[in-house]
Amino acid sequence: MNVRYILISILFGNLCAMQAQFEDNMEYPSNEACADWWTTWDNGTCPDFVVGSPGEKIGYIPGDLTTNPVLNLGNKIFGEYGLEFDMYISGGKEAYYSLQGYLPIDGGQWSVGSFHFNQDNASPGQGIITDTALGAVVFDFPHDEWFHVVMNFELIEFNTWSMSVNEEIVIPPGTWFTNGNGDFPSSLGGIDFSSITTNHDLFVDNFNYINEQLPLGVHDNPDVQFVLYPNPGNNVIHIDSREVLEGVKFYSMQGKLVLETTVTAVDVSTLSVGMYFIEVHSGTKKSVKKFIKQ
Repeated sequence: MNVRYILISILFGNLCAMQAQFEDNMEYPSNEACADWWTTWDNGTCPDFVVGSPGEKIGYIPGDLTTNPVLNLGNKIFGEYGLEFDMYISGGKEAYYSLQGYLPIDGGQWSVGSFHFNQDNASPGQGIITDTALGAVVFDFPHDEWFHVVMNFELIEFNTWSMSVNEEIVIPPGTWFTNGNGDFPSSLGGIDFSSITTNHDLFVDNFNYINEQLPLGVHDNPDVQFVLYPNPGNNVIHIDSREVLEGVKFYSMQGKLVLETTVTAVDVSTLSVGMYFIEVHSGTKKSVKKFIKQ
């Protein structure tokens, strides 16, 4: 991350905070109207994707291969941000969007790969984020009903993110905001809701974007509570929990499993210096924390 841009962001923090906040329920005066935070791939203005009658208007991205609204998240490089919105995908249909590293998009910079829902109409009720720090992440979603999506971004010290779909955690808090190669995006640019197949059928509504993190849902605390010390550490580290830990896994920042154990006094002397994710399991619950190997 460029230090000069961080300093600029800090100096103008109040302005950034104001620009980061908006709510959008799609209830515009006409279906051709929209808010300033909507644009297009080529930096156009006011994409025409709102349908419905007053009081029931929603955004719609059909399978026409041309509808392409882009939600402008402000090219943020410093701060904490939360985004939530509702989605609806008809049965037998699919949907797609991508997090872009900067706007205008130009050639595109996919922050964590692509978000596919029922990709190629071959996996009903299943979604996938194709290229995250944890690898490809698969999750469930419902067809033929509205469901809620929450994304949180911490762009302060380590650049991490989290996400829930239908109130189930998909990306746990503390996950690096990178692709599988460990590449950080230039910034938190925006979301491209693009009609990429003739089978695409996505409705969106009730957007809320704030400069703080949002609750991930009713399952926001399925975590195993544990203490990790010393952190940073270089020889033996200890993992203390009131719960019975059934497994401990160490992942590199590229999402590769580098160490797996069932003990709570872990010899990490053979690990290379750097940052890792430590994931612990107890029954159906799990939790992830960052660890620095010195």
